[in-house]
Amino acid sequence: METLITSQHTLEVLSIMATDHTPSVHFDASIGKFSIIGKSIPNNPSLFYTPIYQWLQAYLDNPSNETELTIYFNYCNSSTVYWMRDIFKLMSQLTIGPFGFSIVWVREANDDDALELGEELSRLSGIPFQYQIL
Repeated sequence: METLITSQHTLEVLSIMATDHTPSVHFDASIGKFSIIGKSIPNNPSLFYTPIYQWLQAYLDNPSNETELTIYFNYCNSSTVYWMRDIFKLMSQLTIGPFGFSIVWVREANDDDALELGEELSRLSGIPFQYQIL
């Protein structure tokens, strides 16, 4: 079983250090800036992503006026895609009403698979992504 190292975990900040199998996560509720960056092939995806999902559920009770989620996976597996779809659907609640929400999907210039994955997740979530090339 993987051990998650959490340097800070309050409703204001969720920070998880990257491991060989999991991405770094940094969510700062006070400024509405969130990022998930790195390799995502967790041995137990539920163990890794459930606390993130629950933190986001709590964040939706009192979100920032503008929230930006930056995603960059240099590699991810199908269970990560499943969790991203669920996280994006949850966060799509911010697109209704007075709040703003955006997803920045970052990829390598020659990584067409990452672009296609971003486009598919954007379509499934109903959220238009901003695409950025490293």
